[in-house]
This record gives sequence, C-alpha cells and structure tokens, in this order.
Amino acid sequence: MKELTYEFKEKYIVLTIYELLYSVIESVWFVFPLFKINNVMTAPYLMPLVLSGINFSLTNFDINSIQSLFFKIMKNSLFLIYLIPIISIYKIVSFFLKGRMPAFFKASRFFPLILNIISSSLIIFTFFNYTLLFASNISFFFKLDIINYAFLGTTLVFNFLFVFILMRVINRLSKDYKDYLSLLQNIKKIGGKKKNETVVSIRLKLIFSFMFIFITILIILSYVLMNDYKKTILDSIENNGKLLANQSASFFKENFNDDININFYLIQQYEKNKKTTLPFQSLSFYKKLGKEDKYIINNSTDKTMINVPVPDTDIINLNTKEKIHNTQNKTYFFVSQIQIQSKTIGYSVVTYKEDVIYESYFKTQVRMFIIIFIFLYVSIMLVYLLGSRISLPMIFLRMNVKKLSASLEKILSGQEKLSAGTLVFDDVQIKSKDEIRSLSLEINDLVGVIKGIIPYVSASTLKHADKEGIKSMKKELSFLFTDIRGFTTMCEGLAPDKVVDILNRYLDLQTEIIVNCGGDIDKFVGDEIMASFDGSSRELNACKAAMSLIESMEKEKVVRDKEGLKTINIGIGINSGPVVFGSVGAKDRMDFTSIGDTVNLAARLEGANKEYHTKVLISDFVYKKIYKNFLCREIDIITVKGKNKPVKIYEILQEKGKVTKKQVDLAKNFQEALSLYRKKEWKKALDVFKTNIEKFNDGPSKVFVERIKHFIKNEPPKIWDGVFTMTVK
Repeated sequence: MKELTYEFKEKYIVLTIYELLYSVIESVWFVFPLFKINNVMTAPYLMPLVLSGINFSLTNFDINSIQSLFFKIMKNSLFLIYLIPIISIYKIVSFFLKGRMPAFFKASRFFPLILNIISSSLIIFTFFNYTLLFASNISFFFKLDIINYAFLGTTLVFNFLFVFILMRVINRLSKDYKDYLSLLQNIKKIGGKKKNETVVSIRLKLIFSFMFIFITILIILSYVLMNDYKKTILDSIENNGKLLANQSASFFKENFNDDININFYLIQQYEKNKKTTLPFQSLSFYKKLGKEDKYIINNSTDKTMINVPVPDTDIINLNTKEKIHNTQNKTYFFVSQIQIQSKTIGYSVVTYKEDVIYESYFKTQVRMFIIIFIFLYVSIMLVYLLGSRISLPMIFLRMNVKKLSASLEKILSGQEKLSAGTLVFDDVQIKSKDEIRSLSLEINDLVGVIKGIIPYVSASTLKHADKEGIKSMKKELSFLFTDIRGFTTMCEGLAPDKVVDILNRYLDLQTEIIVNCGGDIDKFVGDEIMASFDGSSRELNACKAAMSLIESMEKEKVVRDKEGLKTINIGIGINSGPVVFGSVGAKDRMDFTSIGDTVNLAARLEGANKEYHTKVLISDFVYKKIYKNFLCREIDIITVKGKNKPVKIYEILQEKGKVTKKQVDLAKNFQEALSLYRKKEWKKALDVFKTNIEKFNDGPSKVFVERIKHFIKNEPPKIWDGVFTMTVK
C-alpha cells in the first residue's frame, strides 16, 4: 500500500504531531473524569471506566424510562470502550516506530488509519451513548463543561480527517484514480484553469445539494413527527390527569372526614404511580376550612405539602379551569371539584412536572438528532464516493479534451509538426454507460472529422486562421519547390487508384522530410510540392531538406530497381527573400499562402533542373547563406520567364561533412570550364566539359557542350554577358 502523498511534506509532520497529541488526550480522557455531570448518577463525575462498569440498578436512573431493547444494546456495547486506551498506547508507540515499520505505524498508511478511525469513532460513540442514556432535559447539556465540547469537536474533526484520508488511500488502489491524479498534476502544464474561471467541484455541489435536501426533509419530517408526539403525550397526560382527578374527587367526597381511608388511597396511588411511564408529582386533597373560602392541603402523596394553606389566587384558578399550566413552576395541574348540594367543599388536584412529562419526548429528540447526525455524516461520505464515480469520467473527459486542445495549439504555434496522428482522443478511461459516455463518443467523432480535415490544410493556414485583424503581412521566407520527374511514364498502364497510391507514397515521403527539417507544406499541385521555411536558419533548413529528399529518392530508386520497377527522379528549386504572406481566396474559401518574385523564382529554379539535368538548384542569395555548410557549384547566370534581371544559380552537390573527392574534383573542373566558357575560349572550355562528362557523366557539362557547339557555329555578339534566357517555366 503506497502512502498518501501531499504537495508539501510539512503536512506529514502536522498529521503525525496531531495524531500523537490526540492519542495522549485520549489516554488522559479515559483515566480522568472529564465528564462532569451533577445529580445524574451516584458518581458525580462520569469517566469511561465508570460508564463501562456501572450497575444501573444502583443509580437514580430508571431503567423503565427507555425501551428495554435499546437500553440493552447501549449497555452491552459499552465494553468496546476498552479499545480506546489500547489503540491510544499503540499510536503513541507508533510515533517512535514509524520509520522501522511504516505499514503498521505510519499515520498515512492503511492499518494505522483504520485504528485512528476506530478509536475516534468509539469516543464519539461514548458521548452519544452517555447522552442517550442520561439526557432527560436541556439542562443536561449546560452541566457539561466546555472541555467536553472541545474534546468532542476535536474528535469529530480527527475522525472526519482520517475517514477522508482512508477514502483517498482506497481510491489510489483504482487505476482510474491514479490516472486522474496524473492528469491533475499535468493540468497546469496543459493549461489548466483559465483566468477568472471559477471551478466548483461536482462532488462539492452534490454534497451541498444532497445535504440541503436531506436536512430540509429531515427537519420538516422531524418537526411534524415530534409535534405529533408531543401532542400525543400531552393528550395522554391530560386524559390520565383528568381521570385520576375525577376518580380521586369521588373517593374524597365519599370519605370526606375519613383521613385514614384517604391516606390509604393515596398510598395505593403512589405505588401505582412509580410503575407508570409518566408519573405524577403529587395527588392532593384540597379541603375547605369551615364556612370561609379558605383551603388547606389536607392529604397528599407529597408529605411536604400536607397542611399547607392554598393561596387565594390558586383557588380562583381551581374554580375556573380543569387544567392549569404553571409556567413559572413548570407544572401542570388537573383539577376536579368536590361538591355537596352545589357547594364546593374541596378539590382533587393532580400535579405533573414538565420535566417528567417531556422526558421521553426530549430523549426521543436527542435520539433523533444523533441519528440525523450519523445519517448526514455517512451520507457525506457516500455522496463523496458517488460524486467521484460521476466526476472522474467528466474529469477524464475534460483532461483528454484539454490534451487534444493543447496538441492543436502546438500545431498552430508551430511547436509540433502538422500531422493528424498527433491528435489523439483517449476515452478508454470513460467507462460509464450514460450521457458522459455519449458525449465522449461525440467528441471522438468530432476529432475524427478534424483529423480528416488537417491533411488538406496547410500549417500556415491553421496557424493564422484564428488571428484577428490584418490578414496579410510582409515576411522573409525560404521556398522549396519539388517536382517528380518521370512520374507520368511510371504510371502508364496503371489503374487510377494505383496511381494515387504511388503519388501519395512519394508525397508523404517528401512531406515527412520537409516537416522534420522545420518546413511547412504550403500546397500540393499534382506531383509538385511548394514548401516554406521560416526563422533565422530558413535557408540552411531548406537546403538540408533538399539533400535529405535527394538521398531518400536515391534509396527508393535502388529498391525499385531491384524489383524491376520503373523509377523516378526529383528536381528541387530553392530561393529566399521577401514575400507578401496572407489570406488569398474568396469570402467562403480562403487559404494562407505567399506571393511575390521570391516564390516565382523558386518555382522557376525547380523547372530549370530539366534544362541543366541537375537535382537541386538554388539562387545566389541562398548560396551566400549556406556555402559554408554545403559544397556547391555555380551553374549559370539566367533570366527566367517573366523577368529581365539575370540571376546567378548554383547546384548543391553535398553537405560539407559528406563530400567525396569525386564531388570536389567535379566542382573544381566545372568552375574552370565555366570560366573559360564566359571568356569565349570555346575549345579549352569544350575540352574540360568533355572531361567532366567522361569522368563524372555530368549532366550540366553536357548542356554546355551543346551550347559551345552552337556558339562555334553561331558566334555570340561581341557584347555578351554569358546570361542564358529561359523560355519555359
């Protein structure tokens, strides 16, 4: 069992110290009298030891005042109190042994948590038990000093704390909960709670909602039931009181002057009274003195009242009412007149104390409140667990959506390459068969749609589509154009779907390389690709991508040669410079792309490869940025279609770290031949170019051999700058 972890280790220290102090308090509480109750039991102070071993028959507590079954349960369960000091001593010892056997002694482990919950629950049980047995009126609670309430409050907090920790520990056994914690730890990295966003836990909402409903229902129900119960008790007392008063009045009338019989009657009523659940305080005979309107208590079950004169004010009440409620003395009087020939000669008066009448009512109230408290306490735990079952799937859903959103944000910001494969919505953890699961499936379908759209949208479009304001800007970018040579020949006789498969394979291969080198695919045009590179290393990255593309195509060519299949070549053109970058298109169909001479020249350089039988041609601007990293050779000075200004172009032969002697010799010989060519030294230039053809089978040399042959027959003008004008794109 792994221990519960907190964000800060200091919480472990606080938890351990709290447990140690509480264990000491538990031990002291068990031994010394902290319950201070006067005039309730034979012992003025109630200790747990006294409570657990008390003989109720020797106390002032009447066993008949509560239901026998309930009393037996309370009495027979009191022996469990002896577990409290045992557990307390164990926990005190644990403070010193937690380092050696943490599973048995550390406060945050499963077994110690169970013991903590048991000991605190037993203390709460003792308080409740004692209250249920001895609380007969409200004064009971005022006689308990504040130390007891403080100890009970501390115990409740202690119990709730460790029940909550235990639930967390049990939750950690669940893989789903571990996944939840892992996701929760990453929420800040993912982008967690947004500014000004208030998050209220579903579990808290459920707890507050259910508790409000439970408490409202219980209060209303309890109020109605207790009112009915109170009315039933008062009706019962009133019926019994009136009946006894009337019966006694008849007896007193028949034995008006026979004190012996009256006293014997009162003794009989007193003995019966002791066995009733609602005993009266006194039954008295108020006798008139002579002809005067004066009365004296002639006989009573309460000997202290005999021969006490009755005040005139009481006589007035006795004459006008059958039931009198004396709020000052908190008593009820039930009266029956004793008359002879319509003359009142005395009264039969039955007196009940409010405390006696309402004792069972008050005990029922206490029992009800304790049961409500226990019910609410358990309900909070159950609702918390229920809330976890509801909230965890929603949290998983939120986290997975957040991860999906983070992936999209990284794609849009250029931190991740544009790929549908990076968008993953994992709903395996959402196992519920309800609306949450349905929502998860809908989101998964939406992700599928997005993944289907992404391959058809350029990263630049995605990156800038959600930006407000100006939709175009000037930027410095590098552009790489590729075109597959011989693709049409390769696909002759193939079915259309097979042609698409082959094309997609080559385009996918090129795209992966370009993206890995930091480029962005702007668009596909048939078997051509237009890609852009941004950043301070844009030219270098574009050239690295070009060489990787050539290397990859060579490997693919070897494989197809071995299989006897037709092969292809690739031409690449690279240029760098300022462009206008922005949204282009119609109102309902826009695309982010780049336009300008820089883009056009890159496209023309890609086409120039056909003219010079080269693979990678770059502009002079690009060459000046990358010549330290790549072996290049100047190919020519040209003017492309649509432009008058000549451009010096170069071919990339290899990265400096991979250059061979053959490539160095080729570049050196070609440079020498090109210099002779521009000086119109046709014969010398022709010899060097032919040497390149013989040694290296060099394509550009073949082109210049044909040009020289042409110029030998058709001498160029005297003012000749060596610029070649391209007439095709």
